[in-house]
Amino acid sequence: MTEALAQFSRIPYLSLGTFARADWVANILLYIPLAFFWCASANNRSPIRWGTPFFILLACMALAVLIEFFQLWFPPRTVSQNDLLAETLGSGIGILVWLVAGRRLIGLVR
Repeated sequence: MTEALAQFSRIPYLSLGTFARADWVANILLYIPLAFFWCASANNRSPIRWGTPFFILLACMALAVLIEFFQLWFPPRTVSQNDLLAETLGSGIGILVWLVAGRRLIGLVR
């Protein structure tokens, strides 16, 4: 475990080629609905307060770090700071979409 934590603390920021850019965009797109629906779930219990989006962003970031950390044990997987950045960006976009148009989008679906 100590070795994994040391290895994780040294994860690189990778220079992205064409194929890696598609992976980066995929990581962004995976976290947009996650953050959006977590905001919807929080709003379902009570109206979203000013701190809720911040805590949802922190939860998404914690999940991203956890997933990237566990990928250390699966050798074909690549662990990079790029993934963490893309997942954080996707989370922020999902939260922003909820704050701007979330209730209207949910209303359209209903």
